[in-house]
Order: sequence, then C-alpha cells, then structure tokens
Amino acid sequence: MKTSFHRRRSRGRRAASLIELVISMTVSSGAAVLMVSLILVTAVEQKRALADHRLQADASRVQDKILGILREMSQTQSTQLGSSATVNGRTVYREIVFARGGPPAPREVLKYDAANDKLFHDPDRSVANNETDLFVDRPWIRLTDCYFAPTLRPDGAVDRTAMEVFLAFDDNGASGRGNSDLTEYRYSFVIRYRNF
Repeated sequence: MKTSFHRRRSRGRRAASLIELVISMTVSSGAAVLMVSLILVTAVEQKRALADHRLQADASRVQDKILGILREMSQTQSTQLGSSATVNGRTVYREIVFARGGPPAPREVLKYDAANDKLFHDPDRSVANNETDLFVDRPWIRLTDCYFAPTLRPDGAVDRTAMEVFLAFDDNGASGRGNSDLTEYRYSFVIRYRNF
C-alpha cells in the first residue's frame, strides 16, 4: 500500500511541475517579446534621431557657407537680384549677383537652380565653368527650396540695407517616416547693412 500511495504522489508532482513549466514558459515568452519590441522601438527612434541630427547639421553648414559669402559683399556696390519666382504670393529671387569690392573686383553669383535642387556659388561670372556647389543632395538630406528677397521697412517700402535668405531642407526619407511625413527644416535669416 505504501507503494501505490507513493506512485499517486509522484504523478501529482509531475502534473504540478508540467503546469509550472507551462506557466514559466508563458511568462518568459512574454518577457522576451517585450524585450524584442523595446529593442526595435529604440532602434527606430535612434534612426530617426540620427537622421534629424544629420539633417540639422548639414543644413547649418550650408547656412554658414551662404552667410560667409554674403558677409563679404561690398557695401558700396549694388547687388542685382535675378531669376524671379513667386512663393506664397510674394516675389522672390533665386539668384543674386554681387561684388566684394570696387570695379576691379569680379561680379559673383549665388544661385539656386530649382529644377535640379542645386545651390552654387560662382566667384567670377566672367570665367566659365568655375562654379562650386554649396550643397549636394545626400541620402539623408535634400535641399527643397532657396530664395533671396528684399526685406520691407515698417512703412511697407523696400529696405535696401537688408535681404532675407530662405532655405528649406528635408530628410529625403532617411528617418524611415515615409515620404508623407518627412522631417523638414526651414531657415530664414536676414543679412543687414548691404546696398541692394
């Protein structure tokens, strides 16, 4: 009789340990799924943050290049705005021609080619094929717009001592958000004390 009692007890233990095993496997599987999903969410957010950072850093570099060029413009020489376009009902210009000094100084050109999304600087427009690209599209950044516009005084007249420069960039889908939700950065800054 002792043997049969002992057998019943061991069968009960096996059943209890099987239930415990199933419960522990369920809990550990749930924990593993949770860990994997957290890793995936972290990886996606890190990719987006990296794309945003690269976009902002490259956009700032382009802005610095333009500011460096325009700060060297002569205050006494006039500046010509060309390649007019209309943006939101406002007349803007895609090209600016200027000089860094008096008459022996060459006329320079800063131009945005909207058809090809190219921004370039020509240090001497009388010399052919000497343009330098200020911006080249990369997989993580794309220049979508650039224009120059004279600013207005409070009375509505054109302010001949200041010019607005507008730049727009997007992440070209690098953040993984899709083309309908691109990260876009817009910069607008004013250059003062120039004769336009």
